[in-house]
Amino acid sequence: GGIPILSPLVQFNPIDRIKIRPSKGYNLLVCTSPTAAKLFFSEMVSPIVYMPKKVAVTGPGTASYFQPYNIDVICPENDFSAKGLLATLPNDLSGMKILRIRSVEAGTVLSEALKKRGAKVKDLPFYETIALPEPLIPPHDTVFLASSSAAKAWLASGAPRSVSIIVM
Repeated sequence: GGIPILSPLVQFNPIDRIKIRPSKGYNLLVCTSPTAAKLFFSEMVSPIVYMPKKVAVTGPGTASYFQPYNIDVICPENDFSAKGLLATLPNDLSGMKILRIRSVEAGTVLSEALKKRGAKVKDLPFYETIALPEPLIPPHDTVFLASSSAAKAWLASGAPRSVSIIVM
């Protein structure tokens, strides 16, 4: 019965010095957020024909960016996290050449886990998440935060903490 009000707390900025040039050599692209997928297509230099034949994602929102291109998408059925994605992928990734695209803040834990399974991984942080300096905080009863970056920005904004807060 609530009325949702969208109020961004962060923005996403590509790193200027990086332009993505996928090569025919990658067997798999690993993309763990809708933001990474969206920015991937806007920042990619090479034509789409150079995309790997398969993409591993952590959820249906991210998968939706690749489906129009008829790319095979590997996606966990329930656990839409890096852990869920690892459970979906084979334990032996020997001989696989993987491009993992991510935000600066995401870290290398997933890439390291893929390497431990035998894959050669190019870990590419190509965008950063920046908290908006003065986000507009409308009147509200409950706050739904869709990412850890949004949660950090919420806490830094000085917004009231006396309401129900839901973090995804």
